[in-house]
Amino acid sequence: MYSMNTSSEGHYNELFHPGNIGNLSLKNRLIMAPMGNALADDKGYVTDTLLRYYRARARGGVALIITQCISINREDMMPYSLGLYDDSFIPGLAKLVSMVHEQDTKVAVQLMHPGLLLTLLSSLPSEMTIKVPTVTPMMSSERPYRVLEIEDIALYRV
Repeated sequence: MYSMNTSSEGHYNELFHPGNIGNLSLKNRLIMAPMGNALADDKGYVTDTLLRYYRARARGGVALIITQCISINREDMMPYSLGLYDDSFIPGLAKLVSMVHEQDTKVAVQLMHPGLLLTLLSSLPSEMTIKVPTVTPMMSSERPYRVLEIEDIALYRV
């Protein structure tokens, strides 16, 4: 386990003191920002590799881990990102949370709709469109864009 220097000589001692975010109590003030890691499987489920990745970070002493993005819609998943659009994902995510909690580390998720990030993919699955608030001149006509309508927003409520 990584040992953090909490001596009185350090410049950042407050980082290692307990803190709160609203009613959430944290063992220190170190928060791991969400980062894509492509460690979920191709359907969006938690893998053993993903569990080892987050376990190592929890053991390192961070107080709060914000996971990589979690897709809220099957049709708009980034490859190898986590999914949370139906109950089948709960057992794997529960295992992740339980394992991280063993280190007295809290977990939050980053809910995400990829939108224009899908333009970074070299190819899209044939059934996928890139949902956007508006089409602009910079958007290539070679990509399948669809402007979201007000009615579409209700589909993404969690």
